[in-house]
Amino acid sequence: MKFIYIIVLLTLTLPLNYAQKNVIKGNPIAFASGIFNAEWEKAMNTKSSLSIGAGLAIINDLNGFLLSGSYRYYITNRKKQIPEGLYVGADAIFLAGFDDESLLLSGMNVGYQWIWESGFTMDLGIGPHYAFFGDFSGTIPYPTFTIGYNF
Repeated sequence: MKFIYIIVLLTLTLPLNYAQKNVIKGNPIAFASGIFNAEWEKAMNTKSSLSIGAGLAIINDLNGFLLSGSYRYYITNRKKQIPEGLYVGADAIFLAGFDDESLLLSGMNVGYQWIWESGFTMDLGIGPHYAFFGDFSGTIPYPTFTIGYNF
């Protein structure tokens, strides 16, 4: 929980000179399966960004509130403005279940985020995450797919 608090605090105090480098996005596949989430990504400087997310999960055995935070380092050429391009990152996702069940995912990822002139964005990535859920704990592959809008 301390990690999420630090992410929120840092994101709210980012420098104003990157005010036009924001992306609001969501995962349409998760939405179709009962996880309603939104994420805000904010460029911190010319190579990195922070994001925070929140949502609601309504799936079979696990219903609750979702919180997430991530850091990305963009490995891209000088012609691209972040948050666009190839990135490596770390993230954490916590789902507090309504029935005293909870889920924690934490790991690394690599991916690519496209931003078109219209402002439309698409993000694809994958990486290993360590999951804690009930009696299960172990490493799982965790894909990233989001669509959104850059402003």
